[in-house]
Amino acid sequence: MRRQKDDSAPTSTTLGASFMNWRGDVALGGNAQTQFNYGKDTGVTARANLNSRGAGQLTLRASTNERLQLGLLGAVPVLCSLYGRLTRERD
Repeated sequence: MRRQKDDSAPTSTTLGASFMNWRGDVALGGNAQTQFNYGKDTGVTARANLNSRGAGQLTLRASTNERLQLGLLGAVPVLCSLYGRLTRERD
């Protein structure tokens, strides 16, 4: 009997740290990234970073070869943000 590969398990995880000293100003940072497959044709990447100044970023990226609906769903927050910026500038 042939065993199937589990496509939902994490395939890669990366952790990192940074140290910057520029003109006496020190900044420390850390980041993490993980990539995994969700189903047969969809990949998801999650990335987070944070520095000692309290600034950071969280990114979630999905890529697919066959599900157009998933790609269109990702466009909704971008369009809402653009609409909000355009209407805010007029006020």
